Amino acid sequence: MINLTALRLWVNKRLVNIPGWKTSEKLVVIESDDWGAIRMPSVEVLRKMQTAGISVDDPFSSLDSLESNDDLERLFEILTSKKDNFDSNPIISANCVIANPDFQSIMESDYNQYFFELITETFKRYPNHDKSFNLWKKGLENNIFFPQYHGREHLNVVQWMDQLKKGARDYRIAFSFNTYSINSKEAGEKRNNLQAALDYNNAFQKQRVHELVVEGLEIFESLLGIKSAAFTPPCNVWSPETEEILSMKGIKYIKSSKTQNIPKPGNMHYSKKYHYNGQRNEFGQHYQVRNCLFEPALNPRIDWVDACLKSIEIAFSWHKPAIISCHRLNFIGSINNANRTDNLILFDRLLTGIIKKWPDVRFIDSSTLGEKIMSCN
Repeated sequence: MINLTALRLWVNKRLVNIPGWKTSEKLVVIESDDWGAIRMPSVEVLRKMQTAGISVDDPFSSLDSLESNDDLERLFEILTSKKDNFDSNPIISANCVIANPDFQSIMESDYNQYFFELITETFKRYPNHDKSFNLWKKGLENNIFFPQYHGREHLNVVQWMDQLKKGARDYRIAFSFNTYSINSKEAGEKRNNLQAALDYNNAFQKQRVHELVVEGLEIFESLLGIKSAAFTPPCNVWSPETEEILSMKGIKYIKSSKTQNIPKPGNMHYSKKYHYNGQRNEFGQHYQVRNCLFEPALNPRIDWVDACLKSIEIAFSWHKPAIISCHRLNFIGSINNANRTDNLILFDRLLTGIIKKWPDVRFIDSSTLGEKIMSCN
């Protein structure tokens, strides 16, 4: 009997690699989202929220937290221990947010006004995070950690404030613990959470989320001293109008899965648009579409090293770059130390396996990939 699930997986792994830009080089890009977002503040908060009946049992809520000094230092140790034949270390294309809610100021406004704090201030409030922002910059200098723009916050600010103003129970309880990262059906939204920063339900929300994304880009450059060439839309939700605004602010590449979810005001469903690697939009931007997964925190029962190596092999056989999705979640140990320890061992094995299997492999960041694509168009 044919295993239909296995057959669909086999087909999908090849379909994503058929159209688009090709290269004779064996290129590997490691895409990692969510750096800078607060997620779950501590083990103590996790337990209190579980006791309160808040849904925080998915891996992103129960394992992910703001990256600590230790998280970054241990990840960097792995990256600097490997080199390809071009004398380059593996590099994390780190898709970062650069602000989080200022909970105290929002509460003092009686939930009537939104305030944010820069990531540099958020790091100061967490124990064992005093070096984290400098480690971002050190990783950038050493070409192992390449920050690119993921949004001002990993949060739909407008919709979140609406929930807080009307006293939505789950979001108010989460707020009291200085977080927003929960799953809840209270909002009555298309998703069970409010992580999709660029989602909107009406013209006002649409205008506001576009203002925030532009403001965030300006702050990103001010904090890091570099312009972001690429943008990764949170939760793969964005509109064509967003692309035009990003283009005017210098964004050349849009990075995502193959499926774009386009907001439809007044509708509980998204429009779907499918992309392929190297595809060009009307504003001259190129899409970079992930075709490999390394997400061991999501399901530890899978042999992620073997599965990722097979996906890379398929990408190379179609003369495509291997673009690996690997969220920050996999490298965080503040909530559960074993999550970081175990996954770093697997990550080390993956990098070793790539270098051994393809001696001519080249590790590059997403901006370098974009430049290669644009040079051929």
